[in-house]
Amino acid sequence: MTATGPQVSRNLWACYNSGLFGLTSQSEAPAAIGPYSQGYAIAGLVITSGQLPVNMTTGTIPEGIAAQAEESCKNVGAILAAAGSGCDTVVKTTCFLADMAAFNLHRLRKSAILNYNFKIYTVL
Repeated sequence: MTATGPQVSRNLWACYNSGLFGLTSQSEAPAAIGPYSQGYAIAGLVITSGQLPVNMTTGTIPEGIAAQAEESCKNVGAILAAAGSGCDTVVKTTCFLADMAAFNLHRLRKSAILNYNFKIYTVL
């Protein structure tokens, strides 16, 4: 039997009240630029928002896809760490590339940082 409507709301509220649900925020990653959080944790699952490749030390975006992929992954890692998780638990990523010719550079850099081989990813 699948829970729907009010039952889903009650289940989410029960998770929230039990401490299994919460917002995560980390100063070592860029703050959300809109009315959303850096991430959500629910029952051991952490879902992060998209992360810009901002270097938190300099406040700049590095040149080149490899450096940008590295910064974005570091920012995701900081959010995961704040939620008690880590890069080794990532199961899916989504990336928006301006140039699909950069796909292999991006994939290789992301794989090295997130320990991310043969997992699910979407590239747009």
